[in-house]
Amino acid sequence: MACSVQPSIHSTSSTTKPSSSEITISRSLTEDFVHISIQPSQDEKRSSCNTCCVVDTSGSMSDAAEIQNDKNENSGNTNLWDDLRTGLKHLSKQQDSIKSISALFLLTDGCPTKIPSDGHLVSLEKLKKNLNFLCAINTFGFGYILDSKLLEDIAMLGNSGSYAFIPDGSFVGTIFVNAISTLLTTAATNLLIHDQDVQNSDYTRWYSTHKTKEGTYIDLGSITYGQSKDLLIPISSKFIKECRFTLIYQNAKNIKKSINFDLMNDLQQANLNLIIRHKMRLEFVHYVRTALENMKSIKTNPEHSEKQRDQVMNELQEFKENMKLIANKNGDFIKDLLADLTGQVQEAIGKQE
Repeated sequence: MACSVQPSIHSTSSTTKPSSSEITISRSLTEDFVHISIQPSQDEKRSSCNTCCVVDTSGSMSDAAEIQNDKNENSGNTNLWDDLRTGLKHLSKQQDSIKSISALFLLTDGCPTKIPSDGHLVSLEKLKKNLNFLCAINTFGFGYILDSKLLEDIAMLGNSGSYAFIPDGSFVGTIFVNAISTLLTTAATNLLIHDQDVQNSDYTRWYSTHKTKEGTYIDLGSITYGQSKDLLIPISSKFIKECRFTLIYQNAKNIKKSINFDLMNDLQQANLNLIIRHKMRLEFVHYVRTALENMKSIKTNPEHSEKQRDQVMNELQEFKENMKLIANKNGDFIKDLLADLTGQVQEAIGKQE
């Protein structure tokens, strides 16, 4: 059932920055949430980048390359894993000596036909522990014969990279201009928020997280100049004094840094409208992603398809009505979210295919 908890009017905020001013952290506090906002430096400098482009070795990609590099050969099949592994090995060898941001672009136009014995994700997890690669994996899928879920999962496991779907040639320029622009304006990579006891919620569910004996780590990926990373964590007031957060990141020169902060120092009045905006943004992500997951399951259980589709659409309808009430009071940002929900989102999810 769709619901939205409004922040309490009693709120405070504080700001922390490292001595280098590469990253600034502000946090706002209500009786229900802590809002952590991470902002890059305003001194914008284009990042130097080390990029590896990996094209799957398949029959459709069999034409000779204009520039020959290390070569993986495959006759007619799509061997995604060997190419991904080779690219990551190349980048990881250089990551300590080349003081720059690294990224791997993985391009494919088909579903993998050769699969590692442990599966792609388990194998990638093992490789990540072995190589400790710092690059982000960005995946690109061409056409409609794809395993989009796998490409998205690989990107998320690859230090919270991104997945881009390219239906036809008309989208190629837009997708790659955006990808290169994002890479060149990256201020820091591998952002991790650590706390001893972050409870899972709808507001943090879709981040890549992992728990250790030291606590919970939330992977926020990379941050670009001119844009913040904003996190909402539900919290009880009785635990505020005990919260000790750490932000860990790699700066533009690939140097690992960390910032420790709590929720008690230099408190100021918070911006409640901003908190509501981020709440609705994260709820939007939660309901849309949940709807997509449910719609995928319909394909495996077609006997329940009509009932499940109706349930998904009803939940989105409830969320839409709730968003309408808030949009009337909180400006254009939420109105734009509402336009997306009532337009492309409902159209995509409402189609049976």
